[in-house]
Amino acid sequence: MNQLSLNGTWTLTKPGDANAIDAPVPGVVHDALQAAGAIDDPFYRDNENALAWIGETDWIYARTFDV
Repeated sequence: MNQLSLNGTWTLTKPGDANAIDAPVPGVVHDALQAAGAIDDPFYRDNENALAWIGETDWIYARTFDV
């Protein structure tokens, strides 16, 4: 049986948003957004409250591969 690893770089977008960023899998949306410069450090001061929208938003991970 052949196995295909799905680990690696995927794209991450919000539904309806054409701007995709690279996101490692396995990984976390917050980490990908911070690495792309889209958000500030969520653990600095009160940034956690300002970034609560991330957990309330749907996210799409996508990658093309051949099977």
